[in-house]
Amino acid sequence: MSETYTLIGLTGPTGSGKTTVAEVFRSLGFAVVNADEIAHKALEDKELIKALAGAFGEGIINADGSINRRETAKIAFSSKENTEILNSLTHPVILRLAQSEFERLYDEGYKKIIFDAPTLFESGSHILCRKIISVVAPKDIRIKRITARDGITEEEAKRRVGAQKPNDFYIENSDYVLYNSGTAEALSEKAKTLAKELMNE
Repeated sequence: MSETYTLIGLTGPTGSGKTTVAEVFRSLGFAVVNADEIAHKALEDKELIKALAGAFGEGIINADGSINRRETAKIAFSSKENTEILNSLTHPVILRLAQSEFERLYDEGYKKIIFDAPTLFESGSHILCRKIISVVAPKDIRIKRITARDGITEEEAKRRVGAQKPNDFYIENSDYVLYNSGTAEALSEKAKTLAKELMNE
């Protein structure tokens, strides 16, 4: 953990509302590094593309040699084993790129950085964080949000939810927990309160 900036992990299962919370923190002056955006960059790494094709088949490669993210997600989230394979291949690359981004933001003058990472614990990057915030929501609400957000079937959404850790895991392993069973506005208010508290630490 660097002493030059405070890294705060933001995590929680898919469909819980992390994006809403991240935007609140960004609006109040925190830098935000989004692990999903970093993951998109990581998927341009030729060695990683080769490793993923070896694990999940050549069918995940587009005609231009790039990764077909939707096909990869479909296979990777079809079982816990496949999710673990995906994570073991992608996390080292994502973490390397993320750490470069943390340093760049610190050089720009940011002292508090949010790492918005759905797989914060699975990647081992939680050990880099001084504090951890988890956003959790009931499973049925998350499934509805995911189907609406990603345009996938309810069955696919259930598989994604089933491949992730339960809410209890996040609650037990976090410094702060934001419960999101209501509106986005209600979640934003909770996030604002927490952001102001952390900014003043």
